[in-house]
Amino acid sequence: MAFIYPVLALTQLGFLILQVASGMARRPDHALSGLAVSLLGCLLHSLVLTYFIGTGRSIKDAVQRGELHPDFYLRSKRWYRSSAFLLTLATLAVLVLAAALGAAADRSYATAWAWLHPACGWLALLLHVTTFPLQNEQITRNSGLISEANRVLEHPGRGLEAPEDRPRKAMPAGYWAGRLLMYAGTGAWLPFIVLRYAVNGPFGQLSPWPFLAAYFLCVSCGLVLWRVFTGRHKESVSP
Repeated sequence: MAFIYPVLALTQLGFLILQVASGMARRPDHALSGLAVSLLGCLLHSLVLTYFIGTGRSIKDAVQRGELHPDFYLRSKRWYRSSAFLLTLATLAVLVLAAALGAAADRSYATAWAWLHPACGWLALLLHVTTFPLQNEQITRNSGLISEANRVLEHPGRGLEAPEDRPRKAMPAGYWAGRLLMYAGTGAWLPFIVLRYAVNGPFGQLSPWPFLAAYFLCVSCGLVLWRVFTGRHKESVSP
């Protein structure tokens, strides 16, 4: 989950940016693409919720069987007390609301409240940008907890030891370079949006394919760097 989540979140962010731009340009396919983007967003955040529910249940069962210290379960519940959990629920609600208001605006219902749809669209984008790093931090923390629980379960004699509070070691430069490349890939859409929808004129027929290629190139290279240096970091801190 810690590996695939940034890919899904950055992809959803790119789609949200394009969807907001298509709404500003009043493209005829905005309603259909909006439905797809809303469903993808709901799937992403539902996947995050399911991940924490599933891992928390597994840890609880292991604690009840006497295989893990109760502190493991208490730490697995930190997700529900974090701001990331509340923002995830808020993002889901705003995505559904934006889709519903978009359908109403497309059918010319509630025209006096038509401004609510673009407002919800911008709010969904803002919430996604805000929630992404918080979710990623919680998923990374929970993945470390799961890894430590698995190490304990492999040695039954350590079953009643509490999870350790190990000092965090600084991540290598390659890790941050990979993260930066992934963010840069998402930002590759911004020049396209500005040139085609804001400047327009000679850029009105600007092709999205070069920007799409830059997006996938940056994200794929960033993921490789991120994965490689994360693995080396885990090896360097393993007991």
